[in-house]
Amino acid sequence: MSTAGIELTNSGVRLKGHWDQVCDFAKGFENVIKKTDMGEQTLSQFQHWRPRKNDSEEDIKLKTVNEAKVDMDHVKNSKLVKKVDRMSCSKEDVMKKTTSRAIKTIYYHSAKCFIKMEEIVYGKLMLNFNPYFFDREEFSANLRVKDKNRCELNINFNDDDLRNEIKALVKG
Repeated sequence: MSTAGIELTNSGVRLKGHWDQVCDFAKGFENVIKKTDMGEQTLSQFQHWRPRKNDSEEDIKLKTVNEAKVDMDHVKNSKLVKKVDRMSCSKEDVMKKTTSRAIKTIYYHSAKCFIKMEEIVYGKLMLNFNPYFFDREEFSANLRVKDKNRCELNINFNDDDLRNEIKALVKG
């Protein structure tokens, strides 16, 4: 990864430049993630979200919305669903099984409505006023695009040790 134009900030690293520079930096940042203990899931999620040279601004917007909304797999594996499953398995009582199915159905449909509302709020409102973002426990990334010649990608870390490790890796 070329370090030209990369700034070390108090919270992480920043690159200001044109679209292709930001895309190259984001791709190179994948290698930095691999050298840390952030994990395969974080790497995979960042690989999916990161800007690419052939992406349009709408593509980045959709990726941001998809990363920000609640994941339906998380809903299906929630504590409530597991408790309801245990309740329905505890006895052969038909009433308990019927109740647990009703609770799960209501929960799933409510979650789907909430996710749809998130898509609308993020896609139609928030991203009109805020940068595109990627937010995980290990780090967050903010991408501002004024036009293809004026972009800025900030990658920020809350953990001091990880931030220092990343800065050392980025500056090589």
